[in-house]
Order: sequence, then structure tokens, then C-alpha cells
Amino acid sequence: MDPWQVDERDFSRAGDARERLTFLLRYAVLAPSRHNTQPWRFAVDPPRIRLYADETRWLQVADSDQRELHVSVGCALENLLVAAEHFGYGHEVASL
Repeated sequence: MDPWQVDERDFSRAGDARERLTFLLRYAVLAPSRHNTQPWRFAVDPPRIRLYADETRWLQVADSDQRELHVSVGCALENLLVAAEHFGYGHEVASL
């Protein structure tokens, strides 16, 4: 599957809540990240999607304070929220 070939019509073909939430991640992963590290992990647990920073993808030499890692995770979150709104989902963001 080519991640850049997201077809919003596929959302209506998604079956249960897990499949629909997982579909939204196809937009989230298109977010930019420092050196294309994609330092994020998602856990789908309807009705929630949890987003985690993946520190195994942290470029310590280029990003000693993890600023770019967190900016990249924030970009993935923003893409996810925009997609959620587009497909009629409300959202609440909480940091744990």
C-alpha cells in the first residue's frame, strides 16, 4: 500500500470502529518529521487513539533536547485531528 494514495472513499468501506479509527491513521502518518524519522507510535483502542513518541527513532546527535522529535509527533497529531474532523469525529486531546 502506498501511503500517499489515501482515498477518502475507503472510509465508508471500513467496517467497525477499530477499522475506521485505523483508517484515520493513514492521514496521520503523512506528517512531516525531522529527517523523515517518523518518531510516532499509535494504539487504536476504540473509542480512543493513543499517540506515543517513539524514542527509538530519536536522532540524539541532531536533536539533543528532543525538540524536533516532539514537533514531529505534534505534526502527526494535527494531521490526525484534521482527518478526524473531516470524517465527522469529535476529539479531545489529553497529555498523560
